[in-house]
Amino acid sequence: MNFRIVAAKEQVYKEIKNKFNATYVNFYAFAEKLSKEAYAKKQGNVDKYNVISKSGKAGSYARYLIKLIVIYQESTYEIIEKLDSFETLTKLETLRNHPHFAKYNENEGGFPNAALNCFKSFLTKLETETNK
Repeated sequence: MNFRIVAAKEQVYKEIKNKFNATYVNFYAFAEKLSKEAYAKKQGNVDKYNVISKSGKAGSYARYLIKLIVIYQESTYEIIEKLDSFETLTKLETLRNHPHFAKYNENEGGFPNAALNCFKSFLTKLETETNK
């Protein structure tokens, strides 16, 4: 695996983000909601939906999800066709299980791992809503 720095200005990043834009936007909104809820809980605010959290975590998680797809596709030569699936999560989990992932994650401030955890929660929420 080539755990490289993937810049948001790179063409491959832009293409993947555009390809999955609808899911990207929904994932960002989900991550933002979680971030606000966590901030509200920490602050003791009962009106958690009107809290403004300026952590920026949601945007970072969304960007790292795209970066991880770039790394996965470049390393495996396999194209991810659908973002909002547990099959895709399983593929991205292979990155986390690689021996060099821990160092990459550390160098990136823990965001790759956190993005994968948030993505798993997002997919679980989608599945729960679908099966209601």
